[in-house]
Amino acid sequence: MKNKDSDNRCEKEKGKKMTSKEEKPITFTLKDGNLVSIEGSRGVIQAVDEGRFYVRDGEDLDIKIGDDRLFALSGEVIITPDGSYIKVKGSDIQLKMGDKSILISRGTIRIFDNTGEAIIAGEEIVVKHGDSTIFTPRGDATIYRSSDMPRYTDKETLVHGWKIHAIVEDRARFIDSFTGYQEACVGTTSGGKFRFVVGVEYRL
Repeated sequence: MKNKDSDNRCEKEKGKKMTSKEEKPITFTLKDGNLVSIEGSRGVIQAVDEGRFYVRDGEDLDIKIGDDRLFALSGEVIITPDGSYIKVKGSDIQLKMGDKSILISRGTIRIFDNTGEAIIAGEEIVVKHGDSTIFTPRGDATIYRSSDMPRYTDKETLVHGWKIHAIVEDRARFIDSFTGYQEACVGTTSGGKFRFVVGVEYRL
């Protein structure tokens, strides 16, 4: 049975335009209790498909969902009513999740809140965690919240790409793939400790 207050909130937010960064951000509460704040210089927020929230053609987006924060120069956002799934697709996207910061020039970030997992895919991905900075021109990454680590891995971040560059405590590394066979893969453990996984590593 739908919550009447939730339905009313959806209707109020439906079609609401964001015309100025100086206006108050649009806020609403998800079923999991997390407060969502969306601010932008352009875009439309609507509720569709059982109250799912989304932003179309957004610009200068600043999105706060619980303790996570997303920025996007332009793009679209989808948030399910229970907060279990958040998708941001666009350009110049930044995600701050705990002690990790992720940048992507163009692509998609999907957050699965119930598992504390973020999946990133696209171009020019940068993952910063502790003393490690990892970059791939094109590839994908998996990020976990420190509090939601699955039992089968000790890696809080994993980055895949045909070519990966890393800076670890001011030392540069280049990880190449097995050409035409398997992507390179590196990651970090607790506190941002760098871990080589697959590929051919060169210390520069």
